[in-house]
This record gives sequence, C-alpha cells and structure tokens, in this order.
Amino acid sequence: MSDADLAYASIGELGGKLRDRSLTSERLVEIYLERIGRIGPKLNAFITVTAEVARAEAKRADGELAAGRDRGPLHGIPYAAKDLVDTASIPTTWGCKATVGRVPTHDAAIVTRLREAGAVLLGKLSMTELANALGNNKQSTNHNGPCRNPWNLERWAGGSSSGSGAATAAGLCAFAIGSETWGSIDCPASYCGVTGYRPTFGIVSRDGALLICPTLDKLGPLARSAADTALVAGAIANQPLAKLGAPLRIGLAALPGGRTPAGYQATMVRAVEALSAAGAIIEPVALPKLPVEMTTLVILLGEVYGALAPLIHSGAVHDLYDEEPWEKKWRTYESHGMRADDYVKASYVRAVAQREYDALFARHDVLLCGGRPFEADVIDDRDTDVGDLGGWAVLQPAGNLIGAPGITLPAGLSDNGLPLSVHAMAAPYEDVRLFELGAMLQARTDHHTKRPPVE
Repeated sequence: MSDADLAYASIGELGGKLRDRSLTSERLVEIYLERIGRIGPKLNAFITVTAEVARAEAKRADGELAAGRDRGPLHGIPYAAKDLVDTASIPTTWGCKATVGRVPTHDAAIVTRLREAGAVLLGKLSMTELANALGNNKQSTNHNGPCRNPWNLERWAGGSSSGSGAATAAGLCAFAIGSETWGSIDCPASYCGVTGYRPTFGIVSRDGALLICPTLDKLGPLARSAADTALVAGAIANQPLAKLGAPLRIGLAALPGGRTPAGYQATMVRAVEALSAAGAIIEPVALPKLPVEMTTLVILLGEVYGALAPLIHSGAVHDLYDEEPWEKKWRTYESHGMRADDYVKASYVRAVAQREYDALFARHDVLLCGGRPFEADVIDDRDTDVGDLGGWAVLQPAGNLIGAPGITLPAGLSDNGLPLSVHAMAAPYEDVRLFELGAMLQARTDHHTKRPPVE
C-alpha cells in the first residue's frame, strides 16, 4: 500500500498490518506527520502538533506489540483531539484567544483511556472559539483563521469540532475526538464526508474537557467508517456496549420540504433503498410535536453562561478572536428574557420528550432522517434560509436534549461535489444500533471511502 493508502486505511486494516509487522506505528506516525506538515496548513486543522509525543508513544506501542502485549484494536493507531480536551504539559486553548497560554497539568479522562488502549496522540485540533458557546460572528475568527473543508477550500469544515472533521477527511489521522453540545460532531461530519458518533449522554467521561453545558456536553469520535467509530467507542466508553441485534427496525422521518442542495433528495432515497436491500425493516414515522429546538436553546443559554462564569467575571470575554463586542453578546443573551422558571419549564419539556421518544423506541430500533439539508458554508457567507428542514431539524436537537446517541454517515456528494449525509438516533444506551445501521449502509455503498481533492 502507498503512504496515501495507509493514511486512509481503516483502523481494522491498520491494526492487522501492525500485528503482522508489515507496518509499524512509528512509520505510520511519520506518514501522518508528513501529511500534517504538507496538507495541514491548507486546512488550518491543527492548533498544536505533538510530533515528539507521537513518536515516543508509537515506539512504545511497537515495542509492546513485539513483546506480545496487545492493548486492543487501537494499539499503535494515531489520532488527534479537539483542543478542548486537556492534555498534560501540552497547550489546550479551547480555540480561544484569551487562553492561548493555557497548559493543563493533567490529561482528560478520555485521553487517559485512549493512551491505555495504545492510541498515539498526533496533536490538538482546530475548533470554533470556546466551542461556539458565546456565538461566533465569523467562521474566520479562530486560531490561524477558518478551518477549511478538504472538499473545497473556500468552504467551512463545520463546527465546533472543525479540525476533527477536516483532519479525518483529509487523512491526517486515523480518527479524531470531537465534542457535541448541539450539533458539533454532526456538522463537521456532514460537511467533511466522514462518520461522526455522538454517544449516549454520560457513557464517555467529560472529566478534563471544557465544560459548556453540564447536561448537554458529550465527547465522541469522528472516523471514516461506522466500524471505526465502534472500535473507538469500545475504548472510551465507561461501560460495555450492548451486543448487536437483528433485524433492524428503522423509523424514517420526513425529508426536508424546503430548498435543498441539488442531488440531496435522490441521495437520501438511495441511502434508504440500500438499507432496505440490506434487510432493514423501514416504515415512516411521525416525530413527537414538541418544541425541542427552543427547549434545547433555553437549557443551553441557561447553562453556558454559568459554565463560563470565570471567563465572564475575569473580563477575558473582551479578548476573543470574534470581533463582536461582549456587550452585544450579553445584550443578545438578555434579549431572550430567560428566567429561572423558563429553565424549569424546559426541564419539564425534556422529561416529556424522553417519554415520547421512549414510546417510539419501543417500536423502532433507530430513527433515521436525511442529514443536514445544506452544503458546507462558503466561509463567512452563511445562508440559513432553507425553509422546511424535515426530520433532521427535530432529531438533532431532540437527541441532544434527551441524551440519546446519534450518528452521521456519509451518503454521497451533491451536484456541486460537496458531501451529504444521513443522520440517525437510537434509544439511550442502545448506541450499538447506530453502528449496526452504519455497517449495513457502508457495506452497500462506498461514500465513506471517497477521498477529498486536497492532495
């Protein structure tokens, strides 16, 4: 295999080569470092490259495998992490101008888990400033400028886990760690044409990661396939995942009725046809009519300003890349007129949503919808007037609101050559159903194997 082929190989393929000694982790690290040095600057995907750390960890991984110690499927596999996940003695800046010099003294729990699994850290990835917790007036107001999409450098990679999507899609790492409060894994996965997995709330420790919203934040992987995300999930989850079951019962939510990219509708139909041919039982489903978007927004606004209180009270919010003044942000927050009883009401709606979706999951293993019904944004030229967004506009906020797992899967390219996706949600703690869905789709399509024209 060429170096490029190895850079895009699956975790399973790489693991096989590491174990039969036709490849070493040290060589694999050098392949990725070369690509990071050559392609990375085009994308602004990395904030910090940990070359010497990676070389040392790869050497240890090779030595352990040679001695017969196998830590599991991630042993010797290079990855990168969003720059809100703490790494001891390595800068972790939260993508924020005010915290550029921040160097943690301890690793986040997820970094410890990955090290124990033998994974090799290549560096820290670009993200929207403070994970977009305070809003971001322009996509270009970040470390090193905007994180660019490897399918089209004039387009955004998505956010807030921007670098996690771009680096994975461009073959700069075997997988990446991102985070999601409300769409921050789904967005870059969709825009960059990779698989993004949001775990059930609480099954992956957030200890040592930037806290945005205590009841919404999740950490999860972006990789090139559902099989790869399943392998990473097995290493980072703090409890065993359930076993697969069959057949898969899929509830199909309505497709968007508004303006969508050319080719979107046909792409979604082909994905459904592929799943049906694979043996899935698919039937239309009506999603609960609840104000899940507004409810999620109320909870987000109520929690984010509490979580970031130290930055607010210290005045650091006046020193952001985002040029929009803090005073304007605060007035926008105040204009929502949210009170404590609004948060209580939102918590009540959340409980109702959990019951309503529990009832749906008694009949369906997975709820499926078309992915984001728009292409990656032209940088700093966002156009959100697309009309009816279909089931995605309900499942995305609902999944985050009730703590349910979700997965975003590549589904093809628009007529403009930009990635499109499908999105699915399973019941809490039934994450494995999403990997089953992904495996069924990706066994019959090759969208997840496509490489962007960034070389």
